[in-house]
Amino acid sequence: MVSLMFGFILGLVILAGGACWLGKDMCNSLPWACSITGVLVLVAATFAVAPIELTTGLPRTSIRNGTHKVAFVYVSGENVNIGIEEKGDNSERLYLYQFPKSAFDSNTVKTDGKELSVIDIGGFKKLVLK
Repeated sequence: MVSLMFGFILGLVILAGGACWLGKDMCNSLPWACSITGVLVLVAATFAVAPIELTTGLPRTSIRNGTHKVAFVYVSGENVNIGIEEKGDNSERLYLYQFPKSAFDSNTVKTDGKELSVIDIGGFKKLVLK
């Protein structure tokens, strides 16, 4: 996120500097180059860095091993959507995960579960709702 903000600010500063310079000297090619460079930095920040830095809002499909605090469980067809509360820097955030029913330890999914345990068994992660 910091690199994205830095790219936008740098692009705007270069663009504004070139535009101010253009106001004083329209015939020189250096202000034009400065303005074009600013536009290119803004375009790169928007179309190259932003898609990587900003999340898409899609549910996550892989989870690390361990025990996780569950906020909610919703079964939809062959998928199970789980809201997991994870601690961040100084706050707790809710993340949406989506898994197939076959990833769970039993055929029925416990919709009132408050804890999700992720166990790695031979390279395959098994999910247990408690």
